[in-house]
Amino acid sequence: MADRETYTMGYDPVAVSIMASRTAESHAGLLLPHLHAGMTVLDVGCGPGAITVGFAAIAGPDRVTGVEIEPEQVELAREHARSRGVAVRFEVGSAYELPVESASIDRVHIGAVLMNLREPERALGEALRVLKPGGAIGLREGDQQGDLIAPADPIIQQGMALYEKLRRHNGHDPTIGRRLRGLLHQCGFERVEARAVYESYGTPEAVRALAGLWKGMITQSNVATQAVALGWANQMALGVMAGACTRFAERPDAFAATAWVEAIGWKPV
Repeated sequence: MADRETYTMGYDPVAVSIMASRTAESHAGLLLPHLHAGMTVLDVGCGPGAITVGFAAIAGPDRVTGVEIEPEQVELAREHARSRGVAVRFEVGSAYELPVESASIDRVHIGAVLMNLREPERALGEALRVLKPGGAIGLREGDQQGDLIAPADPIIQQGMALYEKLRRHNGHDPTIGRRLRGLLHQCGFERVEARAVYESYGTPEAVRALAGLWKGMITQSNVATQAVALGWANQMALGVMAGACTRFAERPDAFAATAWVEAIGWKPV
């Protein structure tokens, strides 16, 4: 498909499990208060559809469309909606060329997508096109340099730096979160608001779960495959990083938090 990006995290089971754990409540906080029954909603880069199905619970049946460039993810999303008895439409498509008529959507959601695009402004321009006058867009994107990890562990930091380096190599901005308000203004939205939020891991169970995800990314995911292929790491180095994650998981003083920025903007009437 034209305009296909290199998705650094990939679509392996570790990555899909992360995407499937997200909900409309946890990842669309600024948009939800402005979403009401009967509105048309477009979820761009919907992945396995967990957030999309949450929107449908508010907007109602056949009012929500999820668009995703990876066909296998679209099938997962359709199955997820079927298993919950929710009437949602899912389509294969690019954020750069949305398969939606102009001025036909009340609300657009884009979450953890712009940070994986070489041309985020182009995607926001497409969102502006499909929104009705007076419609709103809600964004949630990461800002990796705002992440918190304590106690500091230089080996884990090496892993995080490797992930950031890979994302930049693929043409993406790991700190795009702080730029959301400016990007929305630049692309023609008005009444733009933004806020920083954190996903915190401050219990033994939460720390173990997060460390398990880190370990999976380092050893089993597309991130590891890319790092080895580029000659930036070898299996021994990745094993050392995985061991650091295992040790971190059992520290009684361990704490981590991932930084996100949420923003909302409105299409001029």
